[in-house]
Order: sequence, then C-alpha cells, then structure tokens
Amino acid sequence: MSAVRKNRQKLKSIKDRYLNTIHRLNSQSVSKKTDAYADIDWDSEEFKLDKKDSRWRTSSRNFFENTSWYKSLPEDVQSEFALEQITNQLKTAILFENTLQRGFLAMLARMENNAPEFRYCHHEVIEESHHSMMFQEFINRTGLDPKLEWFKKVLAKDVINFSRYPAIFFVFVLSGEEPLDFVQRFVLKNKRENIHPLYRRIIEIHLQEETRHICFAKTYLEKHFKELNHLNKIRLCTFSPITYYFVNRYYFLPTKETIKKFDIPKEAIREAFSEDFKEYILNSMEHTTRTFEKIGIINNYNRWLWKKLKLCN
Repeated sequence: MSAVRKNRQKLKSIKDRYLNTIHRLNSQSVSKKTDAYADIDWDSEEFKLDKKDSRWRTSSRNFFENTSWYKSLPEDVQSEFALEQITNQLKTAILFENTLQRGFLAMLARMENNAPEFRYCHHEVIEESHHSMMFQEFINRTGLDPKLEWFKKVLAKDVINFSRYPAIFFVFVLSGEEPLDFVQRFVLKNKRENIHPLYRRIIEIHLQEETRHICFAKTYLEKHFKELNHLNKIRLCTFSPITYYFVNRYYFLPTKETIKKFDIPKEAIREAFSEDFKEYILNSMEHTTRTFEKIGIINNYNRWLWKKLKLCN
C-alpha cells in the first residue's frame, strides 16, 4: 500500500472517529443534561453553608495544609481559608467559562451550514451557562466576595480573539477546563465522605458534563491540528505549554486580596507551591501530554519547553 493511500485512510479514520464522537456527545447532552436549579435543592437543610464548617478543610486540594503557617491557624480560620480558596477557584472558573462561551459563539457565527460541530458547541455553551450559574449561586451563599484580578480579565478578552483560529482556541479551552476537573476528581476520589454535601453535588454535576467538553476539545484538536498551515502549527505548539503553565497557577495561587485578608507570609506561599505543587501539576498533565504527543502538539522541537516548565517528564 502506498504512503499516500495509507495517509488518506488515516485521515478518514480520524474524521470518522470525530463524527462518531460528536454524535455520541450530542446524545449524552440530551439524555444526561442537568439544570443548575432543578437538580440542586439549594434550600435543603443539609446544604446550608457555614464558613467555619470543618468539612471545608477536606473539600478542596489545599496546598497550604502542610505549611507551618496554616497549621498555626485556629481550626475555624483554617476552614474559612479553605472555603475562600474554593470560591476563588470557582470565580476563576466562571471567567474561563464566560470566555469559552463568547469564543464559541464567535466561532459558531462563522460556521457554514451543516457544520458537524454546530449543534454540540451550542450544547456546550448551554452547559457552561448552567455551570456558571451553579458556581455563582454557591459563591453567593458563602457570604464571601471573591474578586477577579485585573490581568485575568485582560487575558480573557484577548483569548476570545483566538476563536478565529479554533485549534489554538481549543488549547486555551482545555487549559482552563482541565486543572479544575483534575482537582475536583482528586477531591471526590480521596475525600468523598468528608466533602460538604452541597459542594460534592456541584462537583458531581460539573465533572459529568466537563468530561464531555474535554473529550470534544481533544477530538477537535486531533482532527484539525493536521489541517493547520506550518505557521499556525508553530504558533500553537509554542502557545500551548506557556498557556498551561500560567493557567495552572492562576487557579491555585491565592489572590492578592486573600493574601492580605489572611496575612499570608511569603515563606508560606513558597512552601505551599514548591516541589509538591510541581509534582501535582505534573501528574495532572499526564493524560493531556499523552494526547498532545499523539496529535503532534508536543514534538521533538518543543518538548524541551514542556520539560522546562515542569509540565512533562
């Protein structure tokens, strides 16, 4: 069999897999959809929130928990700090979802009739809206007031412009979805019985639908990366590790407001985000780097950058 024929068969196989994936995800978005209000009994006695609830300390992946500073805090302050970190992560997630939705809608406006992605992308926009409502309702009920830092807002506006280059845009989509997805899976797997029941319900809903979103983004990249011209492939391969490096830190580093509110010393921040954090990020990236290696986004020319940023071995 000639090399040309083999390549054609490979491309056909990728296209068939892509279309089958979209069909499956469309079906799941209809049969397994959730509603931010119909599927959560927000006023249930069980779901009431208290900042000092000890379960907040086990409801998140708290990178400060082994620091001398955190251990010296009274238990009720530890609980409030853990809840503050959760709300900061969710507020950042709302920004990512808002950016994703706006980018999707700009991309959809340019799609031709019969584009196979059209329906699923709208399913995802709807699901992300429910996630944002769910996260914001939770934040409102905590009584906390997390703020978005200015540079996150500026970067989000810039990212929307990448919707003109969907493959690059989908790398951003993944970089925003995967860190929260991984940390929530970690918490659900290791601390299920000790998670506040309202937050546990939110995680369960979010993970069910986010799995579909991540699957679509990776399948999209697998099909469309090979269709990029040489210059855009270089842009994407350079842009990807830098994006993942910064987004992972945006999710987990405390905001300036949190640092001031709890008077967190610089030594505690350095201790919290040292080797254990780097190891955690490395583990969280394992599935992504395998996928990117298969697609060609990680290659012999840029692997050094992924390694230098501690995103792959």
